Amino acid sequence: MLVCIADDRLLTGRAASIAVIDAGNAVFCRQSHDGALASSWPIDIPQYAFWRDEDGKLVPSVVVQAEAHIHGPDGEPVFGLRRMDGSEMAAVGSEVQLLGTIAPA
Repeated sequence: MLVCIADDRLLTGRAASIAVIDAGNAVFCRQSHDGALASSWPIDIPQYAFWRDEDGKLVPSVVVQAEAHIHGPDGEPVFGLRRMDGSEMAAVGSEVQLLGTIAPA
């Protein structure tokens, strides 16, 4: 069952920094050794998603962060997810099925 995705702890239009992580407003921070940050990935945030776990099970989640890979910005994105149990995780794009901003039936 999916829940309402209204939340003020989202990261949109920019990459996360350590300060954003410390404030609880992002799930991960991708930063190079020289301090360069990744760029944001252009999707609507928040939005519903399924994360496919190691066993292939679809786990209901909400995307709260989306960034390009720092060394391959045209490649696979990385998503910050909040699962329905409140836990957070980062997942690569191939593990995530985006469902949009309206709750699936």
